Amino acid sequence: MNNNIFKRQNESEMLQLITSQHYTYSLAKKWNLFLFILMVIIPLIINAITAFIPKDSTILLSLFSFFSLCILISGPIIDYRISNLKNVGALIQQKFDCYIYGLNLYDEIHDDEIESFVNKYGDLDFDRKKDWYENHSKLEQNLGIFYSQKENVTWSSDLLSKYYGFSIVIAIIMVIFTVINFILFDKNISTILCILSILFPWISYCINSFIKIRKSKENIRKLKRRIQIIESYISSNNDIFSEIQKLQIDIFLWRKEMFLIPDWFEAKNYKRIQTNHKKTASRINKKMNRKQKKRWFLANELIFIVFNCAVLIPLLFLTSFLNILHQYK
Repeated sequence: MNNNIFKRQNESEMLQLITSQHYTYSLAKKWNLFLFILMVIIPLIINAITAFIPKDSTILLSLFSFFSLCILISGPIIDYRISNLKNVGALIQQKFDCYIYGLNLYDEIHDDEIESFVNKYGDLDFDRKKDWYENHSKLEQNLGIFYSQKENVTWSSDLLSKYYGFSIVIAIIMVIFTVINFILFDKNISTILCILSILFPWISYCINSFIKIRKSKENIRKLKRRIQIIESYISSNNDIFSEIQKLQIDIFLWRKEMFLIPDWFEAKNYKRIQTNHKKTASRINKKMNRKQKKRWFLANELIFIVFNCAVLIPLLFLTSFLNILHQYK
């Protein structure tokens, strides 16, 4: 029996949800960009300015140090706002998934938390809101759910791996820039202390970001292990419904904590990843079609055997018996 996931995800209410999810995450990413500018770009600019400040400008250096302290304090406050937005985005996506999959996992979803975001963003334009998941409509319901879930996880995994490498390159460039500043310009104790205090927000941001990325990668590894378990169930023709429910809960929890990748980076890699996922979906559908055709052939063979055993063979015996009776007469 085929599923209607592909059709249900393009219903008007679901398009509103996926659009709201997109803009909620985008707002979180804007706050994340502001945090990056505040804790990385501004300290690096101030760090460069210190190279041209006279050594006896202790008041200006002190102001820079105080400003750095204010940045360091404001970081966790902004991060708390980002976490709240990620939580709302995860709730909206979970409601979307539960409806199109037909899963009764609404216990964690509170409509009052997401209603204002849906009302605010639901009717805005979003060019990727249609066909959010690839077309697995030829698969039976549970398989359609599973391969849509797997698509979501592998998409995020591919994107995060690329961004992780990009982040390492940027961090190395920033370290080189700071070291050059120390080497090329003479510094007194006050200037060195000022530079170190200015670098605290940058160091704090980098450490927190890499911790979040590593945690997100670890959560994805856990999701992939569960996906492997489900794939072994599929190979053994075991029921996977309870496992895909567990996987959906794990995906929801991961979304609440996942590292946010900037929209510009995602847009840059979107077409390549999308092409790969379309090829994967096509390959899965072809594989499942071959299995279904094989099952159809085996079912026909079984029907033929049963028909022979139930009808033709008894009819043959009956014909033989009647012939014997006729010969005796």
